[in-house]
Amino acid sequence: MKLQEAYDALGGEPWCLREWEIARMTDLQIEAKFAANRRAAEEFRKSHPHLFGGTPSPASSEFVGARDGLKAKLERGEAPGKEELIQLLLGMPGYTRAMAEASYEHQMRQWEAQRSKDA
Repeated sequence: MKLQEAYDALGGEPWCLREWEIARMTDLQIEAKFAANRRAAEEFRKSHPHLFGGTPSPASSEFVGARDGLKAKLERGEAPGKEELIQLLLGMPGYTRAMAEASYEHQMRQWEAQRSKDA
């Protein structure tokens, strides 16, 4: 890697270092930054092959089934089960349990408000 390439990479995402910060780094520190990033990127690619054109994850068919089941419940006017919806959201990239629970609470408030308007 050339020095200018290192400056360009370290000055951008995810590090956003300033030139003087990069200038103070040793070659070993720069190598360590790139090695850690390569490992993290490789682990992400392995755990999410469906995002990179690989074979779909086994959860994707479960996700579609759960989504369709929830859609049918909503069409019948039934409220989705909390754990049912949370598990659906956890199957989506980037969702944590706390985010899924907050989303469930928000969606239930919206659903109840809509039902009261319709009644």
